[in-house]
Amino acid sequence: MTFRVEGVGKRYGSRTGTHWVLRDVDLEIGDGEIVTLVGPSGCGKSTLLAIVAGLTASDEGRVLRDGSPVTGPGPDRAVVFQSASLLPWRTAEGNVAYGMQLQRRESRQSIRARATAALRLVGLEQYGSYYPGQLSGGMQQRVNLARALAAEPALLLMDEPFGALDALTKERMQQELLRIVEPSGQAVLFITHDISEAVFLGDRVLVMGRSPGSVREVVEVPFARPRALEVQEDGTFQRLRHHIRRVLEDLEEDARGGARYGDHPLSGSTPGSVTR
Repeated sequence: MTFRVEGVGKRYGSRTGTHWVLRDVDLEIGDGEIVTLVGPSGCGKSTLLAIVAGLTASDEGRVLRDGSPVTGPGPDRAVVFQSASLLPWRTAEGNVAYGMQLQRRESRQSIRARATAALRLVGLEQYGSYYPGQLSGGMQQRVNLARALAAEPALLLMDEPFGALDALTKERMQQELLRIVEPSGQAVLFITHDISEAVFLGDRVLVMGRSPGSVREVVEVPFARPRALEVQEDGTFQRLRHHIRRVLEDLEEDARGGARYGDHPLSGSTPGSVTR
């Protein structure tokens, strides 16, 4: 299954005129791929994710799933936000089951079995009867992830899901995500401000600029999955991280009129595509 974003643009009007948040965005996500998005605040990353999710309509371009237009939300996509947004009066299992219960497509027994299986995937099967207030921030975000996984989507859309977690919990959640999606074949579009996280998780890193938001560089990550945290000490990992940082700095300088973008490509690369 392949999701394609073709020439997507989004604009907002105001008294001072029309502002394009996104313009001419193209990307593709195939089965089992993790594509990470980095870029400055305000470049339209979350807007792009909302368009792919079907929560917001684009003003230009289209989103396709296996060639068919995506025109709204669907069970083939699930969104995980930075805030767990769990219902405090429902248990962990009840929160995971909630979306399936609203759809009313399955029996109570089937829904409970799927909720339990999703909690087992994230290592929280024994906490199904706990309420959100009894869980740590990391555990709440695992429940949030389980809620998305229970729907068995083809594409997980993740908007800075680990951004509010402490460093150690964040690392555990990154490894947990890689462990979970590897056998499932699910695709992931993952937004982050953390360059190291983007390289560690991603098969490709898309670097976005703003005014308007668009993909300015695609960085291929050569490491096989699953990945150990120690890969971040690898020289190639460090070069990729440094390169992406310089691209972001140059894009910001360019936006301010300095026009430095493209002065620091990696050896053998061209602006727009980096393979090593």
